[in-house]
Amino acid sequence: MNAKGDANRSVRMTKQRLYQALITLLQQKSLREITVRELTELAGISRGTFYFHYADIYALMDQMEAAQLARLNDLMDSLIPSISQEDAPPALVALFTYMTENPDLCQALYGKSWESEFTRNAKKLIAERCLGEFAPDGGTEEQKYMLAFAVNGCFGTIVAWQEAGFQPPAAEIARITEPFYMVDRSRSKHNGGSGLGLALVQRIAEAHGAELVIESVENKGTTMRIVFSGEMITK
Repeated sequence: MNAKGDANRSVRMTKQRLYQALITLLQQKSLREITVRELTELAGISRGTFYFHYADIYALMDQMEAAQLARLNDLMDSLIPSISQEDAPPALVALFTYMTENPDLCQALYGKSWESEFTRNAKKLIAERCLGEFAPDGGTEEQKYMLAFAVNGCFGTIVAWQEAGFQPPAAEIARITEPFYMVDRSRSKHNGGSGLGLALVQRIAEAHGAELVIESVENKGTTMRIVFSGEMITK
């Protein structure tokens, strides 16, 4: 490897050590309580080296958050085209797997209650990507409310999942949250996102041992019924 390559590798390693030290400290205190001295001591680098790369700790945090939002954006590139599939998209499974493999990083960025500034930025990114795909014209008010419901519902599930120690496994939680993403593209574009609503209703009905029955008559309308089994009714 040439000198330039060695230098780049050294910079990457230095930044990675700073990332890890910051993540560790964020488990113990808020960002504003962390000093450059304790950060560099934990990372095993000099304060001069830190200031060579960053103006302050907030600049380091900004860079770390930007990197994670870029990763989330890449996952959305894979997730959005597969939203209409019946099975949980691999990108969704990958997202939850990443969370289980990096719990300290997720807690540092999203916060214990998942209501940090980074969380709000992540929700905004997801909403904008979805709205741009299914409603390029900006979307109706109904579509925006449906999307807000879906995004916040999924994040709420993630909070509960984290509190449960990331159980069940990533693939199972992806299947559970998949209706928040699954939409009928034609319904989403023309009917304000009702495809998403039907996906949620169907999953809720199944969870209660019931069946969603949809009957349509051309030029007359559509009737939807939730049918419970006799066994379920007698319980």
